[in-house]
Amino acid sequence: MANVFLPGQPVAFLQDDAFWPPELDDIMEGKVLGAGRIQRGRSGEAGPESFPVEDVQPTDIVEIELEDGLKLWQSVEDTQSDFAADAGRSGSDQALLVPRTLTFSTEGDASRGLRDHLVRAIRVMRGDPIGKAGELSALKLAEKIEEKINPGFYRCTRSIGDGDGRIALTAAKTEDVPANKKILVLLHGTFSSTEGSFGDLAFAPKAEVWDKLEAAYPGGIFALEHKSVTQSPVRNATDLVKMLPKGAEVGLMSHSRGGMIAELICRAARTDVKESGAIDEIDIEIFQSMKERRTQVTELRRLRDALAEKELKVDRVVRVAGPIAGTTLASERLDRYLSVALNVFELIPVLKRTGAADLLKAFLLAFIRTKADPNTLPGLEAMMPGSPLTRMLNREDVRYSNRLWVVGGDTEGTGVLQRLGVLAADLFFRAEHDFVVNTASMSRGGIRDMQSKPFLSKGPEVSHFSYFHNPKSRREIIGAAIEDDTSFVILPASRGVVSGGVPEEEKLPDLTSRAGASDPVCFILPGVMGSHLSQDGDWIWTNPLKIPFGGLDRLRIDQPKVSASGALKSRFWDLARYLSRSHKVIPFDYDWRLSILEQGHATAARKLGNLVEKELDRTENTGQPIRFLAHSMGGLIVRAMFQNRPDLWARIKRREGSRFVMLGTPNGGAFSMMRTLLGRDSAIRKLAMVDIRNELRELLAIVAGMPGALQLLPSDDNGRYLSDPFWEQLHGLHGDDWVKPDAASLAAARAGRKAIDDHVLDPEFTCYVAGHGTSNTPSSIRLDPTANGPERIRFFATPQGDGTVTWKTGIPPGIPTWYVDAIHGDMPRTESAFPGYLDLLRTGKTDKLDRQPPMRSRGLADVETEIHDLPIEVYPDQEDILDDFLGSSHAAPDLVPAKPRKVRVSLVHGNLRFASFPLAVGHYIDSPMAGAEAALDEALDRDLSRVRDLGLYPGELGTCEVILRDDQSPKGAVVVGLGPLGALTPGELKDSFRQAVLRYCLIVRERRKAHGLSQSEPESIDLSTLLVGHRGTNMSVQQSVEAILQAVAEANRVLGDAPGICHLQFVELYDDTAHQAASALDNIRSLGRIGTAFEFDGEVRRIQDARVRTHLDRQTDLWRRITVTRPDPEKNELKYVVVSDTAKTEHTATVIQPKVFQGLLNQRSTGTATDREIGKLLFELLIPLDLKSFARDNQNITLELDEHTAVYPWELMEDDFRTYEFVGADRVPDGDDPAEQNKPMVIRAPVIRKLITSGPNLPRANRKRALVVGDPKSDLAPLDGAEREARTVRAALSGRDWVVEDLIRPQNGFDVIKAIMLRPAKLMHLAGHGVYRDDRFKQTGMVLGSDLFLTVAEIDQMRYVPELVFLNCCHLGHTGSNLNELAASLSVAFIKRGVKAVIAAGWEVADDPAAHFAEVFYAEMLAGGTFGRAVHLARRRTFEKFPDKNTWGAYQCYGDESYRFDAEIGDIWSEVEGRKYYSVDQATRAARNLAESAASARKKRAVLMDRLEAIEQNAQPSWQADSDWHQAMGWAYARLNAFDEAMGHLDFALSHPRSTGSFQAIEMLEELRLQKATSDWRAAQGETARKQAAAALEKTVKSALLSFDRLDDLTGGRRTTARECLKGTAFKRLVQIKSDADRQTALSDMITHYAKAMEMVFDEDPERIHLDAAINWVIGIILSEKISQGGTSPATGVSVDVWLDRIRTESELQDRQEPCFHNGIVQAQTEVLRGLHDQAHATDESLASIKSKIAMVWRRGGSFAQAQSLRDQIGFVQQLMGRIDPHRAEWLDKIERFVDDLTRDFE
Repeated sequence: MANVFLPGQPVAFLQDDAFWPPELDDIMEGKVLGAGRIQRGRSGEAGPESFPVEDVQPTDIVEIELEDGLKLWQSVEDTQSDFAADAGRSGSDQALLVPRTLTFSTEGDASRGLRDHLVRAIRVMRGDPIGKAGELSALKLAEKIEEKINPGFYRCTRSIGDGDGRIALTAAKTEDVPANKKILVLLHGTFSSTEGSFGDLAFAPKAEVWDKLEAAYPGGIFALEHKSVTQSPVRNATDLVKMLPKGAEVGLMSHSRGGMIAELICRAARTDVKESGAIDEIDIEIFQSMKERRTQVTELRRLRDALAEKELKVDRVVRVAGPIAGTTLASERLDRYLSVALNVFELIPVLKRTGAADLLKAFLLAFIRTKADPNTLPGLEAMMPGSPLTRMLNREDVRYSNRLWVVGGDTEGTGVLQRLGVLAADLFFRAEHDFVVNTASMSRGGIRDMQSKPFLSKGPEVSHFSYFHNPKSRREIIGAAIEDDTSFVILPASRGVVSGGVPEEEKLPDLTSRAGASDPVCFILPGVMGSHLSQDGDWIWTNPLKIPFGGLDRLRIDQPKVSASGALKSRFWDLARYLSRSHKVIPFDYDWRLSILEQGHATAARKLGNLVEKELDRTENTGQPIRFLAHSMGGLIVRAMFQNRPDLWARIKRREGSRFVMLGTPNGGAFSMMRTLLGRDSAIRKLAMVDIRNELRELLAIVAGMPGALQLLPSDDNGRYLSDPFWEQLHGLHGDDWVKPDAASLAAARAGRKAIDDHVLDPEFTCYVAGHGTSNTPSSIRLDPTANGPERIRFFATPQGDGTVTWKTGIPPGIPTWYVDAIHGDMPRTESAFPGYLDLLRTGKTDKLDRQPPMRSRGLADVETEIHDLPIEVYPDQEDILDDFLGSSHAAPDLVPAKPRKVRVSLVHGNLRFASFPLAVGHYIDSPMAGAEAALDEALDRDLSRVRDLGLYPGELGTCEVILRDDQSPKGAVVVGLGPLGALTPGELKDSFRQAVLRYCLIVRERRKAHGLSQSEPESIDLSTLLVGHRGTNMSVQQSVEAILQAVAEANRVLGDAPGICHLQFVELYDDTAHQAASALDNIRSLGRIGTAFEFDGEVRRIQDARVRTHLDRQTDLWRRITVTRPDPEKNELKYVVVSDTAKTEHTATVIQPKVFQGLLNQRSTGTATDREIGKLLFELLIPLDLKSFARDNQNITLELDEHTAVYPWELMEDDFRTYEFVGADRVPDGDDPAEQNKPMVIRAPVIRKLITSGPNLPRANRKRALVVGDPKSDLAPLDGAEREARTVRAALSGRDWVVEDLIRPQNGFDVIKAIMLRPAKLMHLAGHGVYRDDRFKQTGMVLGSDLFLTVAEIDQMRYVPELVFLNCCHLGHTGSNLNELAASLSVAFIKRGVKAVIAAGWEVADDPAAHFAEVFYAEMLAGGTFGRAVHLARRRTFEKFPDKNTWGAYQCYGDESYRFDAEIGDIWSEVEGRKYYSVDQATRAARNLAESAASARKKRAVLMDRLEAIEQNAQPSWQADSDWHQAMGWAYARLNAFDEAMGHLDFALSHPRSTGSFQAIEMLEELRLQKATSDWRAAQGETARKQAAAALEKTVKSALLSFDRLDDLTGGRRTTARECLKGTAFKRLVQIKSDADRQTALSDMITHYAKAMEMVFDEDPERIHLDAAINWVIGIILSEKISQGGTSPATGVSVDVWLDRIRTESELQDRQEPCFHNGIVQAQTEVLRGLHDQAHATDESLASIKSKIAMVWRRGGSFAQAQSLRDQIGFVQQLMGRIDPHRAEWLDKIERFVDDLTRDFE
């Protein structure tokens, strides 16, 4: 008994059910001896308080709760041992049982651990044994606990209790099991039960999971309830086999340790079971080779007999997280191991329902009480990496004929789960794990004939107890069990093992390039142990079937006929093949056991020198250089050869270009070899673990006798480390477990070292490449005779090395050195370094490798850390051992796909800006960018337009373009060529989309490779796509979806094992189409085999800016295309092809008689007066009867014309609506204005021409420069109108910052030609006389002077063409009577040269209408309008102002409908002028879309207000009674901060007698009143006004809070997260106007309500955070601490840093799942708050990071509403901080100014 002191203040503790698990009832009674909580200040420092706890025993239990809620349980005795000697303790901590901050001394991976953990609370408990339990050992106590799970064999069925499914167990006998039907046996894990491991399979409210299993196993589902702690897996397996009938057909599903039982049962499926039996003599030998295993040997023989008797047929095994190669049993600290496991249940409460948590806690507390040693518990001892069972289960000579599916994972938690992973790393785990089992151990075990790649998931959802709960892993488990589609793929035969089971050597052959004998020669030398060794032709070294059975015995230095038999191909193949492109590559394998003086071989003919001499002789005439690339010890072999054969060295140096390049050669030895000889290195310990014939000491004796190994020992000036006295000293200090090298071996080592030291390297011919390790490199040894045991010999390490060789002992003095970021053994297989190696071989120089050491190691030469001998975490395989000996990283095997991996398919409804991945979009030949394609172009900063302007844009079927932008959202574009508009078929879409996918995957892979990303594991390639092809053709949504899916499936098959599409995301803006697509995706199974390659989650996810359709009949930014051609000029027949958004139709019409037609042409061209009868007659004569009705649709029309049909004056045509009366039709279509219908077609709707012609796309002038020409002086009559027009155009352009060169009435026409040819202009406006060649004029063109013209000849010579040409000249667009004459006109010449848009007058135009047309056209274009809209407005306004003139119809306008002067200016109004809403429902939908746009779309507030006011003006009187319309309008006005208008609509929506106003409308109205009052307060000027505004704001806050409370009462006290946030916001407004104590009170209330909102979300999903509430809550916490200035803060105990980490991580997750501005901006907000909380983070560097994050999220989808919200948030904090901390207020002010500048354009 003793007293101990705990830190903190004592607290009372209620001993509830959670305190002591029920499984300990009748065994131990628990009670609390003392408990305390540590209070921490704002800086995180704990107070000095402490208190005593009396009468504490060493076996009492200490529960330590850390700051983040994690807990540790251990004994008082272990606690004193772990922490009492902590050197980091302060003086006040020295007397405490537990320090206030824990630091664990176990060495782990620093990347996974954080070392220091703050303590929050401590509790000391006692478990008093009941009755005789106090006399029991840990084993007996565990047996009593396990008896409570009722061990036995049971049939499993699913039962329902409390609405949830459970596994019901019914005891079964052998006769209850059918021998002729497949059964499934469940094998649970350690510290668990069937319900604990597999309960989630039955838990789902629906039985589909369990039903699938029962259907697949008609014999039934059974389970073995077994003792997993007190009995070995061998005993468990025997019990199971005995319960099964003879010949039973068995499938196994296991969890955790149950996998070891399953693997034992699988011995019945050995391929050689008839010859060797299931358990053979080698298995028995493995157990007998270890001490005190008599009982286990007996059990093993019983299992052998039972398997032989029952002859089971085990066809498949599904193994989940099985520790087949052992696991890290916490360095035999069960308390720490089980603490981590128990924390998983504490953090994920949903896992507790199976009861496994209570059972685990019972074992934990019992083991702490009894100081349990896992070696004494058979069930746990079996899981240790070095146990005989792990050795037996991982034999590489045993193969199985059945199938194995492995499911496991590596946790990568977020928030507190991440902290648990850190704690686990600090305690014991150094590699990947799932909190209980090492990930590497899960996929090990016996080799299958058909080996499947494990399904190992990584992420926050992974934990040891959640595989059956998580849908992703459960889907794979069930799919494997029932032989359904899974993500598993088939692996090739195991490493080095062919199908027959016999291993074979993989030797590196000689390689020669195509040049053959003329190539330079390059010898490649591997390092120590990098060559195969054989004895008398029998392969020994690296043979996985020889090494485990004492193979190293045959490699003793005195063994005869041992020789090298080839370099390891797997280590050097890629490098050798790369060098063979330019060299004859000769790999030199050598016997690394021998002294380096032997030059690699005992036989003279095979020595390196003789082979080099042979090559020198062979190349004597050609003089090819001889080069050496030597890794590690290979460099010493080369140097020894040079020293022994100076003649060769001299001959080599005479060859220009000869070179010697060393990779990590230990020129001065390596301390890693000394660690090996002392048995401290992991490689030799792993070898000892797998060798069943030799123990560690015997293996060390073999290595100590190898001169080659000893010559790798480090050397110093005195030769100390190679001296006998030094090794005698070491052996005297601690030599029980290793063998001292004998004197002869050390003498041979010294001789080799002397040869190296005597050889002088020539820096002209020698280069050295040093590697850099991920962990430190052994660098020194220190002896301490006063220490105990192994601690007398201590090793230290430096960061300056490659993990095996330090730079100090490796790099020779004076030799040029480069550095590569690779550890020692990886240097020959680091592909990114190969070009650098080649440069060094060729020239002795390279800029592809670094000349300076890595930054992280500079200046750390004298910093050494002690090396701790860490336990081996998992049982090694042959590759693990080889990797450790060679100093390599562990590489994954290559994969061979078994069947296509299932592609995840999702569907989102919203704006394409928030697509998760690069977005696929289609493009038709010669079509303008419109709709979604234009929106994507804008989102990507006009990258699509730039590609189009270069003439590289896809259009033809099979063409594509990939644009990737990591800095934008979406992350790029994949443009798919769709061919001609209207001709696309589903099959063509599939083929073209497939090619685009292949191109995209190739570019992504190459991009990753260029960025140095690993290609060894296929990474996910994901793609977003629009519903390509379903508009502009007759293709349905269903057909589009199917074609895209087929394309992706085919592309993935073509890619094979290369990374393909893993996630396909469909994106659709409008709700109706999105739901059509969802229905189509739901039917993907109907696609047969293709359909099985996809998995649709069945949900339409709504993302930002999701729209509802308002005009269901058309999409106004699309243009109907009508192609009119005359295929055969000899026939009087026109062909019409009409393409709408739903169909493609073809029509024909007979051409009218040429004489009649010519008469019409002459009439329209003989004057400027309007004769509308001509237009009507042309319409009736030219348009086919079945096509005439299209004129009533008033749709945007693109007329595609050839050079024959372009002659017709289509612009004049109009239909006489009165004709409809004559045939009994309605006079006017419903809703249309009769006056509007009585107008020509081009006045009612936009019509743009497009000429079907081809020619070169010349570079276009893109600067804002214009050439304006007005009526050049000639002998023709002056054109005053042309001159006025030119001056008007010049003035309009100059006023918009254009550089204008004006040539108005120029005297010399040559000035015009010089300007056109020498000074490229983006715009050319040419007004003057135009003539055609005839008897009077010699040329066709624009008149520039007497007998001087601008003609096609000059245009054809232009190097740069304009973007737009306006030809306002009489007759330049006219074709005359010759239908081919148009080909010679200037307008066609400009079009053929690639001008984007051309306007040409087809006949004489009147001056005033022409000037008005130009004025309106340019005004619209300069305002940012499109070419199509500008032309339409100009025609319409000209017609309305000059109806008696036909000038409106004279202009033939060719070009891209979407062309703008400034591509950066967005569409100011995408809907047609005068749009009307014909129902209140339609207008309501439009208002809701505007509200979405205000929150999502990048539109200016003024533009959005115009749109909203247009809806308001369009409202009918009857709509005033519709509360839904008012609510939608109020919502839209609210998003635009139009408070008065918004409140007016919402008031009406709620107050109308027939109101259907919702609670949401009430909440919105109150929020608006708060915003309005706050805005008024901020705007108030003067003290009196300010006080009045503050009083009004306070009154508004109180009113809002009262309203919110009433809503709570109306719902029976059921609060909502939104309402709690609104309450928090109300108090937040109050904080701004209050001071002193009142402000602190308001701040406290603000914190409380935001906290409640967070709690409500936590209750629904413990892993999810309400981001908005959390950000505001943290703001409140920080401000409360700042304002209190050391006083009492309501946030005591809150770790702001921890919460900011959690919020940041959660925001990343939520932004991936639901991308939007609010989720994305949280990353920047957390950085702002971190700077607000801690002065150290309020720096210029963090400011730059914050700005970058805000800018990136803003580019993705910022809007007016979001800009306002962000400014308000920053302004709130900045205002309060100004009174507290001026420095940080100034820092915040910089952020506020940046946000203002960034978002100003949207105000």
